[in-house]
Amino acid sequence: MIDGKWGREERDGAMPSARGQEFTLRIETIEDAYILSVNNEKFCSYRHNIPPQSVSYLSIWGRVQHLRLVIKSPEIILDPYNVVWWQIRGHLRKWNIGVTWAIVHDQTAWVFSEG
Repeated sequence: MIDGKWGREERDGAMPSARGQEFTLRIETIEDAYILSVNNEKFCSYRHNIPPQSVSYLSIWGRVQHLRLVIKSPEIILDPYNVVWWQIRGHLRKWNIGVTWAIVHDQTAWVFSEG
């Protein structure tokens, strides 16, 4: 970040997958950068804008089908003893892509996958 704003976007090449075509995206974190590979071929890399340890979510926009997300880390990301677990009561709805949505008593929306 530069003065609290994102810097210039770093790109190495064109998107190696056509619109509507199935692909596999891999995001690897190394000491000073992220490396993105599409279908096992390097697509681009860019320097960290924030420390990778502070990244807590991944947002995906667009029409994505059959999404599978695997996160691997050499260290524990969340300490399981400090995670709050409770049974959710409320309105549940399962979608055909294997995701279940729930809206609980305080109007908070939750999403569950097969994880």
